[in-house]
Amino acid sequence: MAGHFRRHPQIATGTHVDKVGGLDKTKDGLPPMPPPDDGEKSKTKSDDPMKGDEPEGADGGEEEDEEPKTELDLFLEKFKGNDWITLEYVYTGDVWNNARGGLNTNRATTYRGNLDVTLTARLDELEHGPGGTFFMYFENGHGAGPTRRNTGDWQYIDNIDAQDFVGLQEMWWDREVFEDFMRVRLGKMDGSLEFGVLGLGGDFINASFGITPTLGTLPQYPYTTFGAITFWKLTDELELKVGVLDGSGVIEPLPKPTRRYFGGQGDRAFTIGQLIYRTDIDGRPGEIHGGVWYDGQTYTNFFDGSQRRGNHGAYASAEQMLWKENPEDEEDSQGFGVFVQYGWCPDTVNLIRYHVGGGAVWKGLLEGRDDDTTGIGITRAEFSQFLPGQGAETTTEFFYKAPINKYLTLQPDVQYVSSPNGMLPNAWVFGLRFEAAL
Repeated sequence: MAGHFRRHPQIATGTHVDKVGGLDKTKDGLPPMPPPDDGEKSKTKSDDPMKGDEPEGADGGEEEDEEPKTELDLFLEKFKGNDWITLEYVYTGDVWNNARGGLNTNRATTYRGNLDVTLTARLDELEHGPGGTFFMYFENGHGAGPTRRNTGDWQYIDNIDAQDFVGLQEMWWDREVFEDFMRVRLGKMDGSLEFGVLGLGGDFINASFGITPTLGTLPQYPYTTFGAITFWKLTDELELKVGVLDGSGVIEPLPKPTRRYFGGQGDRAFTIGQLIYRTDIDGRPGEIHGGVWYDGQTYTNFFDGSQRRGNHGAYASAEQMLWKENPEDEEDSQGFGVFVQYGWCPDTVNLIRYHVGGGAVWKGLLEGRDDDTTGIGITRAEFSQFLPGQGAETTTEFFYKAPINKYLTLQPDVQYVSSPNGMLPNAWVFGLRFEAAL
């Protein structure tokens, strides 16, 4: 299952929900002028101090009687000029060619596209609203990726590769419960966007750099499910995340009656917890992650064929900026950083027993191209010892991501897959991703 790189609203710093703006502002960015005093409603102030005050209608025109405002007029007037709702459209397209090895090199050029439409409502902006952030994510995936027909790799060359689908992927409400300490998210969501994911791995296209593949049963793209996640800010540097999600959607992606979530035959919960420790070395940020998970599904034991209820695993990862061009500027992300990943799960019921990966990313490598990003990484998945003929799969990826303008970004990408699926001939895959902000 491919991990995804999707876009979330920037609602949190640690566990504190950030509000966009404070005062209501007009389009010019200034606070609105206060209304005149009651005694001044019948007159206006002249711009010329020599003329003094002039009564309304002194220009000879006849004052028009204002029609009474409806409830709708008052509602629209209240929110006019307030950007508490954001709607975004992004289209991503990937062209791939398997030049050598894998399953097939004959007519081995594919295209995969993804349309993302997101709506973010910052409910804290409303005077009498419930507070928090409401998020909806509509997605359409279409076309074919390189894995299933051409390369046969297990870690997925393309992180948006999946069967064709269209639908509402996410819909949740996120709200702070205890200020600067705890917040809760409820609804339909993608677990891979909160657990086992690293920021520096986000620009890589191979799915394993976004999230360790030992979390394969975590509800994620394209099989998102309902659940709850709590975020706990233990200290300024330490944060805890705990999630309980309906894991049955991963193996039973067809819709089910809502009454069966977390109950009924065939359903099971996926529980996961993760600690995050944030570092800062002279203005160079970093993070260390550690997590454990438990899946209540029934599995078949590879060793003796018996049925076993429950599965579990653990993972750890870290990322650190080693050099920043402007370390005193938190908003400037130019610089060089590295990351490492590790994941483990028992190979008696899982296809792989461990995963290890890492890479380096440099933003602004070339002079005059401050927003360009260059990355190189390597990821290795070791298959279960109970799967004869399958050893390990190792993929090396190199990319260069270049914004052309505010609407278009191009990203050439090359990946070398050593022993796809642990048994196939080594493969060379070349690709180009374009991302259009509509």
